[in-house]
Amino acid sequence: MNSRVPLILTLVFLGLFVSHGPFNIAHGSAAGLICLADPTSAAINPANPCPRQSGPVFNGPVTNPGQQIRIGVFVSGSGGLTGFDITLLTDHAVLRPAGVDLSGTVLLGTPVVLVECLSGVLVKGSICLGADTVDTLHFASISGVGSGPTVAPTTGLLFTAIYNITGTTTGTIPLGYLTGCNGTSVTGGVCITVVDGSQTPVVEMAQGGSFDNSVASSSVSLTVNQSSFGPEFPNTPNTVTVNVTAINGYPGFATDSVTVTTVASAGLTANLSGTNPCSTSGTFCSLSLLLSASVGGNYSVSVLARYSTVDLRNFNSSTLVAHATVQVVATDFAISADPAIVSPILAGVAVSSLVTVTSVNGFTGIVALSVAAPAYQCSLSPGSVVLPGSSSSMLRCSSPSAGNFAVTVTARSGVASHTVQVGFSVQDFSVSVNPSSISLLAGSNESIFLTVSGVNGFARPVTVSIAPVNGLTVDPSSAVFSPLGLLNVLIIGGSVGDYNLTITLSSSTTLSHSLFVHVRVTSVIVNGSSNLFGVTPVLFYSLLAILGGVVILSIVLGVRWRLQSNVRRGLKNRSL
Repeated sequence: MNSRVPLILTLVFLGLFVSHGPFNIAHGSAAGLICLADPTSAAINPANPCPRQSGPVFNGPVTNPGQQIRIGVFVSGSGGLTGFDITLLTDHAVLRPAGVDLSGTVLLGTPVVLVECLSGVLVKGSICLGADTVDTLHFASISGVGSGPTVAPTTGLLFTAIYNITGTTTGTIPLGYLTGCNGTSVTGGVCITVVDGSQTPVVEMAQGGSFDNSVASSSVSLTVNQSSFGPEFPNTPNTVTVNVTAINGYPGFATDSVTVTTVASAGLTANLSGTNPCSTSGTFCSLSLLLSASVGGNYSVSVLARYSTVDLRNFNSSTLVAHATVQVVATDFAISADPAIVSPILAGVAVSSLVTVTSVNGFTGIVALSVAAPAYQCSLSPGSVVLPGSSSSMLRCSSPSAGNFAVTVTARSGVASHTVQVGFSVQDFSVSVNPSSISLLAGSNESIFLTVSGVNGFARPVTVSIAPVNGLTVDPSSAVFSPLGLLNVLIIGGSVGDYNLTITLSSSTTLSHSLFVHVRVTSVIVNGSSNLFGVTPVLFYSLLAILGGVVILSIVLGVRWRLQSNVRRGLKNRSL
Protein backbone atom coordinates (compact mmCIF):
# COMPACT_ATOMS: atom_id res chain seq x y z
CA MET A 1 0.00 0.00 0.00
CA ASN A 2 1.27 3.36 -0.93
CA SER A 3 0.87 6.26 1.41
CA ARG A 4 1.11 9.85 0.35
CA VAL A 5 -0.24 13.25 1.29
CA PRO A 6 -2.10 14.87 -1.62
CA LEU A 7 0.14 17.32 -3.44
CA ILE A 8 -2.48 20.05 -3.53
CA LEU A 9 -2.82 20.09 0.28
CA THR A 10 0.96 20.20 0.65
CA LEU A 11 1.10 23.24 -1.58
CA VAL A 12 -1.70 24.92 0.37
CA PHE A 13 0.06 24.20 3.64
CA LEU A 14 3.36 25.58 2.37
CA GLY A 15 1.64 28.67 0.91
CA LEU A 16 2.96 27.95 -2.58
CA PHE A 17 -0.04 29.41 -4.39
CA VAL A 18 -1.99 32.60 -3.80
CA SER A 19 -5.04 32.57 -1.60
CA HIS A 20 -8.30 32.67 -3.52
CA GLY A 21 -10.14 35.12 -1.27
CA PRO A 22 -13.15 34.30 0.92
CA PHE A 23 -13.83 30.58 1.23
CA ASN A 24 -17.14 28.77 1.39
CA ILE A 25 -16.38 26.00 3.85
CA ALA A 26 -19.00 23.38 3.13
CA HIS A 27 -17.69 20.38 5.02
CA GLY A 28 -20.93 20.00 6.93
CA SER A 29 -23.03 19.69 3.78
CA ALA A 30 -23.76 16.41 1.97
CA ALA A 31 -20.78 14.89 0.21
CA GLY A 32 -20.44 15.45 -3.51
CA LEU A 33 -19.59 12.76 -6.04
CA ILE A 34 -16.51 12.48 -8.22
CA CYS A 35 -17.29 10.26 -11.22
CA LEU A 36 -16.13 9.17 -14.65
CA ALA A 37 -18.43 9.69 -17.62
CA ASP A 38 -18.38 10.10 -21.37
CA PRO A 39 -18.04 13.85 -22.06
CA THR A 40 -20.67 13.71 -24.82
CA SER A 41 -23.35 11.93 -22.80
CA ALA A 42 -22.67 14.12 -19.76
CA ALA A 43 -23.15 17.22 -21.90
CA ILE A 44 -26.66 16.00 -22.74
CA ASN A 45 -27.60 16.02 -19.05
CA PRO A 46 -25.23 18.55 -17.39
CA ALA A 47 -27.28 18.64 -14.17
CA ASN A 48 -26.64 14.95 -13.57
CA PRO A 49 -23.40 13.82 -15.25
CA CYS A 50 -23.09 10.73 -12.99
CA PRO A 51 -26.33 8.85 -13.65
CA ARG A 52 -25.31 5.21 -13.08
CA GLN A 53 -24.59 3.73 -9.70
CA SER A 54 -22.06 1.20 -11.00
CA GLY A 55 -20.29 3.57 -13.37
CA PRO A 56 -20.07 3.42 -17.17
CA VAL A 57 -18.35 0.80 -19.31
CA PHE A 58 -16.26 2.42 -22.02
CA ASN A 59 -15.34 0.80 -25.32
CA GLY A 60 -13.05 1.68 -28.21
CA PRO A 61 -11.17 -0.10 -30.99
CA VAL A 62 -7.48 -0.76 -31.49
CA THR A 63 -6.55 0.46 -34.98
CA ASN A 64 -3.50 1.54 -36.91
CA PRO A 65 -3.18 4.55 -37.04
CA GLY A 66 -4.15 4.74 -33.40
CA GLN A 67 -7.32 5.58 -31.50
CA GLN A 68 -7.78 7.60 -28.33
CA ILE A 69 -10.62 7.67 -25.83
CA ARG A 70 -11.63 10.76 -23.83
CA ILE A 71 -12.85 10.15 -20.26
CA GLY A 72 -14.56 12.99 -18.43
CA VAL A 73 -13.82 13.42 -14.71
CA PHE A 74 -16.90 15.12 -13.25
CA VAL A 75 -18.05 16.48 -9.89
CA SER A 76 -21.72 16.42 -8.85
CA GLY A 77 -23.36 18.14 -5.87
CA SER A 78 -20.06 19.20 -4.26
CA GLY A 79 -19.36 22.02 -1.89
CA GLY A 80 -17.63 25.07 -3.39
CA LEU A 81 -14.14 24.26 -4.60
CA THR A 82 -10.99 26.03 -5.76
CA GLY A 83 -8.94 23.05 -6.95
CA PHE A 84 -8.40 19.31 -7.06
CA ASP A 85 -5.70 16.64 -7.06
CA ILE A 86 -6.80 13.33 -8.66
CA THR A 87 -4.88 10.24 -9.74
CA LEU A 88 -6.57 7.81 -12.17
CA LEU A 89 -5.48 4.17 -12.41
CA THR A 90 -5.90 1.56 -15.15
CA ASP A 91 -3.84 -0.98 -17.13
CA HIS A 92 -1.40 0.78 -19.45
CA ALA A 93 -1.30 -2.28 -21.72
CA VAL A 94 -4.87 -1.39 -22.75
CA LEU A 95 -5.19 2.32 -21.90
CA ARG A 96 -2.02 4.41 -21.77
CA PRO A 97 -2.26 8.02 -20.47
CA ALA A 98 -1.80 10.46 -23.36
CA GLY A 99 -2.92 13.88 -22.14
CA VAL A 100 -5.26 16.14 -20.16
CA ASP A 101 -7.77 18.75 -21.36
CA LEU A 102 -9.09 21.51 -19.07
CA SER A 103 -11.60 22.85 -21.60
CA GLY A 104 -15.00 23.32 -19.96
CA THR A 105 -13.72 22.92 -16.39
CA VAL A 106 -15.74 24.28 -13.46
CA LEU A 107 -12.60 25.95 -12.13
CA LEU A 108 -12.78 29.72 -12.29
CA GLY A 109 -10.57 32.22 -14.06
CA THR A 110 -7.52 30.87 -15.88
CA PRO A 111 -6.73 27.59 -14.10
CA VAL A 112 -3.17 26.91 -12.95
CA VAL A 113 -1.78 23.42 -13.52
CA LEU A 114 0.13 22.23 -10.47
CA VAL A 115 1.10 18.84 -11.83
CA GLU A 116 0.43 16.73 -14.91
CA CYS A 117 2.16 13.38 -14.65
CA LEU A 118 1.42 10.76 -17.34
CA SER A 119 2.68 7.20 -16.81
CA GLY A 120 5.18 8.54 -14.30
CA VAL A 121 6.56 11.16 -16.71
CA LEU A 122 6.22 14.83 -15.70
CA VAL A 123 4.57 16.92 -18.42
CA LYS A 124 3.74 20.09 -16.47
CA GLY A 125 4.08 21.39 -12.96
CA SER A 126 6.39 20.62 -10.09
CA ILE A 127 7.11 16.92 -9.59
CA CYS A 128 5.81 13.41 -10.11
CA LEU A 129 5.35 11.53 -6.84
CA GLY A 130 6.67 8.09 -5.98
CA ALA A 131 3.23 6.53 -6.42
CA ASP A 132 2.98 7.78 -10.01
CA THR A 133 3.61 4.78 -12.24
CA VAL A 134 3.20 3.71 -15.85
CA ASP A 135 -0.47 2.92 -15.04
CA THR A 136 -1.40 6.32 -13.55
CA LEU A 137 -2.62 9.67 -14.76
CA HIS A 138 -1.97 12.25 -12.04
CA PHE A 139 -3.42 15.74 -12.48
CA ALA A 140 -3.78 18.67 -10.07
CA SER A 141 -5.07 22.16 -10.85
CA ILE A 142 -6.50 25.23 -9.07
CA SER A 143 -8.64 28.17 -10.15
CA GLY A 144 -6.98 31.30 -11.49
CA VAL A 145 -5.35 33.73 -9.06
CA GLY A 146 -7.93 36.00 -7.45
CA SER A 147 -10.86 33.69 -8.15
CA GLY A 148 -13.06 32.58 -5.26
CA PRO A 149 -14.49 29.08 -4.84
CA THR A 150 -17.26 27.82 -7.07
CA VAL A 151 -20.86 28.20 -5.92
CA ALA A 152 -22.19 25.22 -3.92
CA PRO A 153 -23.56 22.83 -4.90
CA THR A 154 -21.01 22.52 -7.71
CA THR A 155 -21.70 20.19 -10.62
CA GLY A 156 -19.72 19.93 -13.84
CA LEU A 157 -16.52 18.84 -15.54
CA LEU A 158 -13.24 18.93 -13.65
CA PHE A 159 -11.04 17.80 -16.57
CA THR A 160 -10.91 15.32 -19.44
CA ALA A 161 -8.41 12.46 -19.31
CA ILE A 162 -7.10 11.28 -22.68
CA TYR A 163 -5.88 7.71 -23.22
CA ASN A 164 -4.32 5.90 -26.15
CA ILE A 165 -6.07 2.58 -26.74
CA THR A 166 -3.13 0.18 -26.87
CA GLY A 167 -4.67 -3.29 -26.48
CA THR A 168 -7.76 -5.47 -26.53
CA THR A 169 -9.26 -6.80 -23.30
CA THR A 170 -10.51 -10.35 -22.72
CA GLY A 171 -13.24 -8.93 -20.50
CA THR A 172 -13.82 -5.86 -18.38
CA ILE A 173 -10.91 -4.08 -16.71
CA PRO A 174 -11.30 -1.40 -14.03
CA LEU A 175 -10.84 2.28 -14.81
CA GLY A 176 -10.79 4.07 -11.48
CA TYR A 177 -8.57 5.83 -8.94
CA LEU A 178 -5.30 5.12 -7.22
CA THR A 179 -5.58 4.29 -3.50
CA GLY A 180 -3.16 4.59 -0.59
CA CYS A 181 -3.29 8.36 -0.09
CA ASN A 182 -3.72 10.08 3.29
CA GLY A 183 -5.90 13.08 4.13
CA THR A 184 -7.97 13.01 0.96
CA SER A 185 -11.58 13.94 0.25
CA VAL A 186 -12.71 10.31 -0.11
CA THR A 187 -12.53 7.74 2.69
CA GLY A 188 -10.46 4.61 2.24
CA GLY A 189 -7.36 6.43 1.00
CA VAL A 190 -8.74 7.07 -2.49
CA CYS A 191 -6.40 9.57 -4.21
CA ILE A 192 -9.03 12.27 -4.80
CA THR A 193 -8.55 15.57 -3.02
CA VAL A 194 -10.84 18.54 -3.58
CA VAL A 195 -10.02 21.82 -1.84
CA ASP A 196 -11.88 25.06 -1.21
CA GLY A 197 -8.91 27.21 -0.13
CA SER A 198 -8.64 25.87 3.42
CA GLN A 199 -6.31 23.11 4.59
CA THR A 200 -9.19 20.67 5.05
CA PRO A 201 -10.33 18.71 1.98
CA VAL A 202 -13.91 19.01 0.78
CA VAL A 203 -15.73 15.74 1.55
CA GLU A 204 -16.53 13.72 -1.60
CA MET A 205 -17.53 10.22 -2.72
CA ALA A 206 -16.04 8.43 -5.72
CA GLN A 207 -17.44 6.47 -8.66
CA GLY A 208 -15.19 4.88 -11.24
CA GLY A 209 -15.86 3.00 -14.43
CA SER A 210 -14.48 0.20 -16.55
CA PHE A 211 -13.27 -0.56 -20.05
CA ASP A 212 -14.15 -3.50 -22.27
CA ASN A 213 -13.31 -3.69 -25.96
CA SER A 214 -13.37 -7.48 -26.22
CA VAL A 215 -16.26 -6.93 -28.60
CA ALA A 216 -15.54 -3.95 -30.83
CA SER A 217 -18.17 -1.28 -31.17
CA SER A 218 -18.81 0.71 -34.32
CA SER A 219 -16.03 3.20 -35.03
CA VAL A 220 -14.12 5.10 -37.69
CA SER A 221 -10.53 5.04 -38.86
CA LEU A 222 -8.51 8.00 -40.03
CA THR A 223 -5.83 7.64 -42.68
CA VAL A 224 -3.67 10.07 -44.68
CA ASN A 225 -2.42 9.51 -48.22
CA GLN A 226 1.08 10.67 -47.27
CA SER A 227 2.63 10.63 -43.82
CA SER A 228 5.90 12.49 -44.46
CA PHE A 229 7.32 15.27 -46.61
CA GLY A 230 10.83 16.49 -47.28
CA PRO A 231 13.59 17.25 -47.02
CA GLU A 232 12.25 20.41 -48.66
CA PHE A 233 12.64 24.17 -48.48
CA PRO A 234 10.49 26.21 -46.07
CA ASN A 235 7.20 27.57 -47.41
CA THR A 236 6.82 24.59 -49.73
CA PRO A 237 3.10 23.75 -49.91
CA ASN A 238 2.15 20.13 -49.22
CA THR A 239 -1.34 18.71 -49.64
CA VAL A 240 -2.56 15.74 -47.63
CA THR A 241 -5.81 13.88 -48.25
CA VAL A 242 -7.46 12.90 -44.96
CA ASN A 243 -9.87 9.96 -45.23
CA VAL A 244 -12.33 9.06 -42.48
CA THR A 245 -13.74 5.55 -43.00
CA ALA A 246 -16.69 3.92 -41.21
CA ILE A 247 -15.94 0.60 -39.45
CA ASN A 248 -18.17 -2.10 -37.98
CA GLY A 249 -21.48 -0.53 -38.88
CA TYR A 250 -20.65 3.03 -37.82
CA PRO A 251 -22.49 5.14 -36.84
CA GLY A 252 -24.74 2.51 -35.20
CA PHE A 253 -26.84 4.41 -32.67
CA ALA A 254 -24.46 7.35 -32.60
CA THR A 255 -24.74 10.52 -34.64
CA ASP A 256 -22.82 10.32 -37.91
CA SER A 257 -20.67 13.37 -37.27
CA VAL A 258 -16.88 13.31 -37.28
CA THR A 259 -15.02 16.51 -36.37
CA VAL A 260 -11.47 16.69 -37.69
CA THR A 261 -8.91 18.98 -36.02
CA THR A 262 -5.14 19.35 -36.10
CA VAL A 263 -2.43 19.97 -33.52
CA ALA A 264 0.72 21.19 -35.27
CA SER A 265 4.24 21.98 -34.14
CA ALA A 266 5.09 25.65 -33.77
CA GLY A 267 6.24 26.97 -37.13
CA LEU A 268 4.09 24.56 -39.15
CA THR A 269 0.92 25.90 -40.77
CA ALA A 270 -1.85 23.29 -41.03
CA ASN A 271 -5.12 24.28 -42.72
CA LEU A 272 -8.06 21.92 -43.24
CA SER A 273 -10.55 22.45 -46.06
CA GLY A 274 -13.77 20.66 -46.95
CA THR A 275 -16.98 19.89 -45.09
CA ASN A 276 -16.10 19.63 -41.42
CA PRO A 277 -17.64 17.98 -39.39
CA CYS A 278 -17.87 15.40 -42.13
CA SER A 279 -20.42 12.59 -42.47
CA THR A 280 -19.28 9.15 -43.55
CA SER A 281 -22.83 8.10 -44.63
CA GLY A 282 -21.84 4.61 -43.63
CA THR A 283 -18.73 4.57 -45.85
CA PHE A 284 -16.18 7.41 -45.72
CA CYS A 285 -15.60 11.16 -46.08
CA SER A 286 -12.51 13.18 -47.04
CA LEU A 287 -10.87 16.47 -46.19
CA SER A 288 -7.83 18.26 -47.58
CA LEU A 289 -4.96 19.37 -45.34
CA LEU A 290 -2.45 21.99 -46.54
CA LEU A 291 0.91 22.01 -44.73
CA SER A 292 3.75 24.52 -44.92
CA ALA A 293 6.79 25.01 -42.67
CA SER A 294 7.92 28.60 -42.11
CA VAL A 295 11.60 27.91 -41.35
CA GLY A 296 13.96 24.97 -41.42
CA GLY A 297 13.25 22.28 -38.83
CA ASN A 298 11.54 18.97 -38.09
CA TYR A 299 7.77 19.29 -37.69
CA SER A 300 4.77 17.10 -37.07
CA VAL A 301 1.02 17.54 -37.12
CA SER A 302 -1.49 15.28 -35.39
CA VAL A 303 -4.72 14.90 -37.35
CA LEU A 304 -7.58 14.09 -34.96
CA ALA A 305 -11.04 12.81 -35.89
CA ARG A 306 -13.36 13.04 -32.88
CA TYR A 307 -16.60 11.06 -32.87
CA SER A 308 -19.01 9.24 -30.57
CA THR A 309 -20.07 5.59 -30.53
CA VAL A 310 -22.59 3.53 -28.61
CA ASP A 311 -21.78 0.04 -27.29
CA LEU A 312 -24.71 -2.17 -28.37
CA ARG A 313 -24.22 -4.46 -25.35
CA ASN A 314 -24.76 -1.91 -22.61
CA PHE A 315 -25.72 1.17 -24.63
CA ASN A 316 -22.96 3.19 -23.03
CA SER A 317 -21.51 5.94 -25.20
CA SER A 318 -17.81 6.66 -25.67
CA THR A 319 -16.02 9.67 -27.16
CA LEU A 320 -13.21 8.44 -29.38
CA VAL A 321 -10.51 10.11 -31.44
CA ALA A 322 -8.96 8.42 -34.44
CA HIS A 323 -5.61 10.01 -35.17
CA ALA A 324 -2.67 9.99 -37.55
CA THR A 325 0.61 11.90 -37.68
CA VAL A 326 2.25 13.64 -40.63
CA GLN A 327 5.93 14.62 -40.52
CA VAL A 328 7.50 17.53 -42.41
CA VAL A 329 11.28 17.97 -42.68
CA ALA A 330 12.33 21.43 -43.87
CA THR A 331 15.97 22.15 -44.65
CA ASP A 332 17.35 25.55 -45.45
CA PHE A 333 20.43 27.72 -45.37
CA ALA A 334 21.20 31.04 -43.70
CA ILE A 335 23.45 33.92 -44.73
CA SER A 336 25.30 36.40 -42.54
CA ALA A 337 28.06 39.01 -42.87
CA ASP A 338 30.85 39.97 -40.50
CA PRO A 339 31.13 42.87 -40.06
CA ALA A 340 27.62 43.83 -41.09
CA ILE A 341 28.57 47.52 -41.02
CA VAL A 342 32.03 48.56 -42.25
CA SER A 343 32.85 51.98 -40.82
CA PRO A 344 34.55 54.31 -41.40
CA ILE A 345 36.55 53.98 -44.62
CA LEU A 346 38.08 56.48 -47.05
CA ALA A 347 36.71 57.14 -50.52
CA GLY A 348 38.34 54.93 -53.11
CA VAL A 349 39.62 52.43 -50.55
CA ALA A 350 38.50 48.79 -50.93
CA VAL A 351 37.40 47.05 -47.72
CA SER A 352 36.12 43.57 -46.93
CA SER A 353 33.32 41.76 -45.10
CA LEU A 354 33.17 37.98 -44.66
CA VAL A 355 29.90 36.51 -45.96
CA THR A 356 29.06 33.12 -44.43
CA VAL A 357 26.41 30.63 -45.59
CA THR A 358 25.33 28.04 -43.03
CA SER A 359 23.35 24.82 -43.45
CA VAL A 360 20.06 24.67 -41.52
CA ASN A 361 18.66 21.28 -40.46
CA GLY A 362 20.95 19.27 -42.74
CA PHE A 363 20.71 21.19 -46.01
CA THR A 364 23.12 19.95 -48.69
CA GLY A 365 23.86 21.51 -52.07
CA ILE A 366 25.46 24.36 -53.97
CA VAL A 367 24.53 27.92 -53.05
CA ALA A 368 25.25 30.67 -55.59
CA LEU A 369 26.19 34.14 -54.35
CA SER A 370 25.65 37.49 -56.04
CA VAL A 371 25.94 41.13 -55.02
CA ALA A 372 23.76 44.05 -56.04
CA ALA A 373 25.71 47.31 -55.66
CA PRO A 374 24.78 49.92 -58.27
CA ALA A 375 27.38 52.72 -58.62
CA TYR A 376 29.80 50.92 -56.31
CA GLN A 377 32.69 48.62 -57.05
CA CYS A 378 32.03 45.26 -55.34
CA SER A 379 33.11 41.67 -55.85
CA LEU A 380 32.57 38.28 -54.20
CA SER A 381 35.17 35.55 -54.08
CA PRO A 382 34.24 32.74 -54.45
CA GLY A 383 30.90 33.19 -56.23
CA SER A 384 29.36 29.99 -54.80
CA VAL A 385 29.72 27.70 -51.79
CA VAL A 386 28.99 24.04 -51.14
CA LEU A 387 27.13 22.90 -48.03
CA PRO A 388 26.68 21.11 -45.51
CA GLY A 389 28.44 22.94 -42.77
CA SER A 390 29.26 26.59 -43.31
CA SER A 391 31.24 28.18 -46.09
CA SER A 392 32.42 31.71 -46.64
CA SER A 393 33.03 34.21 -49.41
CA MET A 394 34.92 37.51 -49.22
CA LEU A 395 32.99 40.63 -50.19
CA ARG A 396 35.18 43.59 -51.25
CA CYS A 397 33.72 47.02 -51.98
CA SER A 398 34.90 50.56 -52.60
CA SER A 399 33.13 53.85 -53.27
CA PRO A 400 34.58 56.79 -55.21
CA SER A 401 32.68 59.31 -53.10
CA ALA A 402 31.71 59.90 -49.49
CA GLY A 403 28.39 58.80 -48.04
CA ASN A 404 26.57 55.91 -46.39
CA PHE A 405 25.52 53.05 -48.63
CA ALA A 406 24.51 49.39 -48.42
CA VAL A 407 24.98 46.48 -50.78
CA THR A 408 22.78 43.37 -50.88
CA VAL A 409 24.30 39.91 -51.08
CA THR A 410 21.91 37.17 -52.25
CA ALA A 411 22.40 33.45 -51.62
CA ARG A 412 20.31 31.24 -53.92
CA SER A 413 19.77 27.51 -54.35
CA GLY A 414 16.89 26.36 -56.53
CA VAL A 415 13.74 28.25 -55.54
CA ALA A 416 15.14 29.31 -52.17
CA SER A 417 16.99 32.55 -51.64
CA HIS A 418 18.13 34.63 -48.67
CA THR A 419 19.78 38.03 -48.50
CA VAL A 420 22.00 39.99 -46.18
CA GLN A 421 22.84 43.68 -46.33
CA VAL A 422 26.30 45.07 -45.62
CA GLY A 423 26.54 48.76 -44.79
CA PHE A 424 29.49 51.05 -45.55
CA SER A 425 30.28 54.52 -44.20
CA VAL A 426 32.69 56.35 -46.56
CA GLN A 427 34.55 59.54 -45.61
CA ASP A 428 36.32 62.19 -47.70
CA PHE A 429 37.34 65.85 -47.56
CA SER A 430 36.48 68.78 -49.79
CA VAL A 431 38.83 71.64 -50.74
CA SER A 432 38.36 75.13 -52.20
CA VAL A 433 40.62 78.12 -53.02
CA ASN A 434 39.75 81.81 -53.10
CA PRO A 435 40.60 83.45 -55.41
CA SER A 436 41.48 80.89 -58.04
CA SER A 437 43.19 83.50 -60.27
CA ILE A 438 45.35 86.52 -59.27
CA SER A 439 47.33 89.31 -60.99
CA LEU A 440 50.19 91.18 -59.32
CA LEU A 441 53.16 93.44 -60.06
CA ALA A 442 56.58 92.01 -60.03
CA GLY A 443 58.00 92.24 -56.56
CA SER A 444 54.59 92.54 -54.94
CA ASN A 445 52.53 89.80 -53.23
CA GLU A 446 48.97 88.59 -52.99
CA SER A 447 47.23 86.03 -50.73
CA ILE A 448 45.08 83.07 -51.61
CA PHE A 449 43.02 81.17 -49.04
CA LEU A 450 42.68 77.35 -48.93
CA THR A 451 39.65 75.83 -47.15
CA VAL A 452 39.47 72.11 -46.23
CA SER A 453 36.24 70.58 -44.87
CA GLY A 454 35.45 67.03 -43.73
CA VAL A 455 32.69 65.05 -45.47
CA ASN A 456 30.62 62.40 -43.60
CA GLY A 457 32.61 62.76 -40.39
CA PHE A 458 36.11 63.00 -41.86
CA ALA A 459 38.49 64.59 -39.30
CA ARG A 460 41.96 63.30 -40.19
CA PRO A 461 45.01 65.55 -40.79
CA VAL A 462 45.39 66.79 -44.38
CA THR A 463 48.81 67.67 -45.83
CA VAL A 464 49.17 70.59 -48.29
CA SER A 465 51.95 70.58 -50.88
CA ILE A 466 52.48 73.31 -53.55
CA ALA A 467 54.76 72.41 -56.42
CA PRO A 468 57.59 75.00 -56.91
CA VAL A 469 57.38 77.28 -59.96
CA ASN A 470 60.32 79.35 -61.29
CA GLY A 471 59.38 83.03 -61.16
CA LEU A 472 57.14 82.75 -58.10
CA THR A 473 57.72 82.46 -54.41
CA VAL A 474 55.08 80.65 -52.31
CA ASP A 475 54.90 80.84 -48.53
CA PRO A 476 54.22 78.32 -47.08
CA SER A 477 54.90 75.76 -49.79
CA SER A 478 53.75 72.93 -47.48
CA ALA A 479 51.58 72.67 -44.38
CA VAL A 480 49.31 70.33 -42.41
CA PHE A 481 45.62 70.97 -41.69
CA SER A 482 44.97 69.65 -38.19
CA PRO A 483 42.28 70.48 -37.39
CA LEU A 484 40.69 71.22 -40.73
CA GLY A 485 39.97 74.85 -41.59
CA LEU A 486 41.55 77.84 -43.42
CA LEU A 487 45.14 78.40 -44.63
CA ASN A 488 46.57 81.75 -45.91
CA VAL A 489 49.15 81.24 -48.68
CA LEU A 490 51.30 84.25 -49.75
CA ILE A 491 52.37 84.43 -53.40
CA ILE A 492 55.25 86.82 -54.37
CA GLY A 493 55.65 87.81 -57.99
CA GLY A 494 59.02 87.43 -59.71
CA SER A 495 59.35 87.49 -63.49
CA VAL A 496 56.55 88.77 -65.70
CA GLY A 497 54.44 85.99 -67.16
CA ASP A 498 51.57 83.58 -66.61
CA TYR A 499 51.95 80.75 -64.16
CA ASN A 500 49.85 77.78 -62.93
CA LEU A 501 50.31 76.69 -59.35
CA THR A 502 49.47 73.03 -58.56
CA ILE A 503 48.24 72.53 -54.99
CA THR A 504 47.94 68.93 -53.77
CA LEU A 505 46.07 68.01 -50.57
CA SER A 506 46.32 64.45 -49.27
CA SER A 507 45.38 62.24 -46.33
CA SER A 508 47.14 58.90 -45.91
CA THR A 509 48.61 57.40 -49.07
CA THR A 510 45.30 56.78 -50.82
CA LEU A 511 43.20 59.93 -50.67
CA SER A 512 44.21 63.17 -52.39
CA HIS A 513 42.72 66.16 -54.22
CA SER A 514 44.41 68.82 -56.42
CA LEU A 515 43.70 72.49 -57.10
CA PHE A 516 45.10 74.88 -59.73
CA VAL A 517 45.65 78.65 -59.29
CA HIS A 518 46.50 80.95 -62.24
CA VAL A 519 49.01 83.71 -61.44
CA ARG A 520 49.83 86.65 -63.81
CA VAL A 521 52.83 88.89 -63.10
CA THR A 522 52.40 92.19 -65.02
CA SER A 523 55.44 94.32 -64.24
CA VAL A 524 59.26 93.79 -64.49
CA ILE A 525 62.48 96.01 -64.91
CA VAL A 526 63.39 96.42 -68.68
CA ASN A 527 66.65 98.32 -70.10
CA GLY A 528 67.21 100.39 -66.95
CA SER A 529 63.81 102.01 -67.01
CA SER A 530 60.50 100.89 -65.66
CA ASN A 531 57.50 100.54 -67.87
CA LEU A 532 54.08 101.65 -66.62
CA PHE A 533 51.18 100.07 -68.37
CA GLY A 534 53.45 99.28 -71.33
CA VAL A 535 54.98 102.78 -71.81
CA THR A 536 58.01 104.59 -70.40
CA PRO A 537 57.50 106.66 -67.25
CA VAL A 538 58.36 109.99 -69.08
CA LEU A 539 55.75 109.41 -71.73
CA PHE A 540 53.27 108.15 -69.14
CA TYR A 541 53.59 111.23 -66.95
CA SER A 542 53.64 113.65 -70.02
CA LEU A 543 50.40 112.21 -71.20
CA LEU A 544 49.06 112.46 -67.72
CA ALA A 545 50.07 116.22 -67.54
CA ILE A 546 48.51 117.02 -70.92
CA LEU A 547 45.33 115.29 -69.85
CA GLY A 548 45.33 117.31 -66.62
CA GLY A 549 45.86 120.67 -68.51
CA VAL A 550 42.99 119.91 -70.85
CA VAL A 551 40.75 119.20 -67.90
CA ILE A 552 41.74 122.49 -66.12
CA LEU A 553 41.31 124.62 -69.27
CA SER A 554 37.88 123.14 -69.84
CA ILE A 555 36.85 124.04 -66.33
CA VAL A 556 38.14 127.70 -66.63
CA LEU A 557 36.39 128.30 -69.98
CA GLY A 558 33.18 126.88 -68.62
CA VAL A 559 33.21 129.19 -65.60
CA ARG A 560 34.01 132.27 -67.74
CA TRP A 561 31.18 131.51 -70.17
CA ARG A 562 28.73 131.16 -67.29
CA LEU A 563 29.78 134.54 -65.78
CA GLN A 564 29.40 136.38 -69.08
CA SER A 565 25.96 134.90 -69.59
CA ASN A 566 24.88 136.12 -66.17
CA VAL A 567 26.11 139.70 -66.92
CA ARG A 568 24.23 139.93 -70.22
CA ARG A 569 21.09 138.65 -68.60
CA GLY A 570 21.32 141.35 -65.89
CA LEU A 571 21.74 144.24 -68.38
CA LYS A 572 18.76 143.10 -70.35
CA ASN A 573 16.56 143.03 -67.29
CA ARG A 574 17.47 146.67 -66.45
CA SER A 575 16.60 147.98 -69.88
CA LEU A 576 13.18 146.50 -69.55
